[in-house]
Amino acid sequence: MAQSRSAGFDTLKGLLIFLVVFGHLLEPQYGGGPNFLYLMIYSFHMPAFVFLSGWFSRNSTLKKNLTGVLLPYLVFQVIYLLYAGLPVQIHSPYWILWYLFALFLWRLPAPLFRRFPALVWSLIPVSAAVSLLCGYTDRIGYDFALSRVLVFLPCFLLGFVLSGRRDSFLPLLRTPLSRGLSLAGILVWAGYFWRVRLTFQRPWFFGAASYQASGSSPGLRLLLLAAALTWIWFLLSWTPRRRVPGLTTLGGATLFVYLLHGFVKLRVDAHAEALYRFGTVPNLLLALLLAALLCAVFGNRWLTGAWRWLRLAGKSLLEQTLRR
Repeated sequence: MAQSRSAGFDTLKGLLIFLVVFGHLLEPQYGGGPNFLYLMIYSFHMPAFVFLSGWFSRNSTLKKNLTGVLLPYLVFQVIYLLYAGLPVQIHSPYWILWYLFALFLWRLPAPLFRRFPALVWSLIPVSAAVSLLCGYTDRIGYDFALSRVLVFLPCFLLGFVLSGRRDSFLPLLRTPLSRGLSLAGILVWAGYFWRVRLTFQRPWFFGAASYQASGSSPGLRLLLLAAALTWIWFLLSWTPRRRVPGLTTLGGATLFVYLLHGFVKLRVDAHAEALYRFGTVPNLLLALLLAALLCAVFGNRWLTGAWRWLRLAGKSLLEQTLRR
């Protein structure tokens, strides 16, 4: 049972990281079809990842957080900024690196949460209120990824507390009633995003800026949180618990794919007009093919092994430094 659940979560992580890459490659494409796909993917892929991060954070320690999250953030923050020709700094995460810094902050109180689980349950409605209220001030934004830390915090806390009740929670999601209701909910959201595909502003999903700066509203932020939770419910209900060729293996290399695909994506953006010069359907198929190729290259076991070796080497170096 434990192995099947582990395989199921790796399969889900593999699907989500593929959608992250595909969604990024969709960004230069516009029009009804591409916009609809973009809206559907962005309505859940990062909140679902945040939920899973909370789910797998129950055993997090300060040492693991420093070596496994903060250290990769610092290294890739410098690399990405140099690659983009920008001044090096660490207080404002560059582009996709916001997630690593946010994860570092989310995991800091994990030992406290483990000791007082009732505290986490009480914090969930509080975090939802903070997620809505923080959009009223321009002082909470990109610095230290603080806006996104607060906006997506409810998903992290929900994953954290539900993982402690997995033996009773997961079977409930597999019932025919749960699956049917979750599917109906997704169809409703699909209809909504199809209707607004030409007017919905993409940055509204990011949660990175105030309502005034992004043109969003608390009602819209609450709506997107509801969509994300519906998707999480659906994904946990329908994702196979067995191994799925390709996806399950990919799910074990999500951080590697996440960090490295960005370099290619930036080059794609620089040459998007020449690359996506075909019709809508061929352009979508090209983005789909590129996403699959990047996941296959950066998610293969050889590069994953090299990445793990580098992480262990960095961990050892950091531990020796801290002992001095």
